Amino acid sequence: HDLFAGPGGWDVAADALGWVGVGFELDGPACETRRANGHTTVQGDVSRLSVAQVFSADILAALPEWRRALIASPPCPTFSAAGKGEGRKLLPALAEVARLMAQGEPLERLRGTLGDDPRTELVLEPLRWALEAIELMQPYDFIALEQVPSVLPLWQVYAEVLREQGYSVAAGNLQAEQYGVPQTRKRAVLLARRDGV
Repeated sequence: HDLFAGPGGWDVAADALGWVGVGFELDGPACETRRANGHTTVQGDVSRLSVAQVFSADILAALPEWRRALIASPPCPTFSAAGKGEGRKLLPALAEVARLMAQGEPLERLRGTLGDDPRTELVLEPLRWALEAIELMQPYDFIALEQVPSVLPLWQVYAEVLREQGYSVAAGNLQAEQYGVPQTRKRAVLLARRDGV
């Protein structure tokens, strides 16, 4: 599952790995671009979908080699150095909410408490999806998250939570140009696996 899938950047890499996946995206033009490039797409609000709904959806039955992977690049405007920084200011509160979620507190009860811009809370969705999948006894085998560098402290909290759930996790800042991307771009990345690697 590719949350906040945009036009399909993660999907290009998934295709190269031979993975067949589905992207979830709200923006209409991004969905059109995805579909034009052959990426399976569900147009909708990631925060309004339950993992149980997604796991039982007919669209998954149509994917012959569906792998249990979760990838996400939540919206970054409130965390970006170019913006006003509301998300950056709320990182300690977001970390506390992530810890509460790990203790079983539903994100639904905490919505609307983290600033004025609803995009800030979307950074919590990948953790909600991962924890709901674990609760359903269908945990994701692989998780990959990407964000602007200021989000790294939150990814480190996610790493603690996921380790407690049996994942091997690495979180850090990467320089995109060192991995073949033709631009200088620093990104906070989290990778987690359940196979002990």
